Amino acid sequence: MKILFTFIIPAFVAAFGLLSLAKPLEERQSSGKPFNLYAYGEGIPGLQVFYADGQAQIGDMSLSNASNKVPMYVTYSDNDSLTWMAHANTTQSSRLAFKATGTTSTTNLLCLKQGNSMTNPVIFTGINTGTSTTEEGGIITETWSLYGSNVLLTQPNGNFYAKSTGKNGWWQLVWSTSQSAGLEAIPIALRTNPPV
Repeated sequence: MKILFTFIIPAFVAAFGLLSLAKPLEERQSSGKPFNLYAYGEGIPGLQVFYADGQAQIGDMSLSNASNKVPMYVTYSDNDSLTWMAHANTTQSSRLAFKATGTTSTTNLLCLKQGNSMTNPVIFTGINTGTSTTEEGGIITETWSLYGSNVLLTQPNGNFYAKSTGKNGWWQLVWSTSQSAGLEAIPIALRTNPPV
């Protein structure tokens, strides 16, 4: 019995400790490094999110009927890790098309549009509003989080969906807190890792 407590149990604890160090745990919220957003769902195999006339869209940018289409990447706001800043990932001429209405900056905040629909768009704004209410329902900017490479919302029961545009390979990125949203859009996961 003395051998069990003296050698076997300490050896087991040491071996378990070494194995647990083999792969470090992913950070819940990453550092300030820029990252892209990719959508994964049925028929959507890791397609990139892009800016299109103030809305977030998914897929082949050339299919979008938006006047201003710009690839983008995301960083955390300097003041709040729940607020994400979207930046144009292209030339200076295209950055001008990336301005949110009423701003002089080519950096936009990624936000959730609130409304009375079952699904509501993910949009861009030039100002940090936190949560504001207007006649149109308001917008939410302080809502974004990462768990490893998975994008999460701080809104209770908030989930992402890809709403059909009628063209294969191109969707509108929307969100909802309704479980019935899957009836009009494809449930998706947003991640920071590209498809392999």
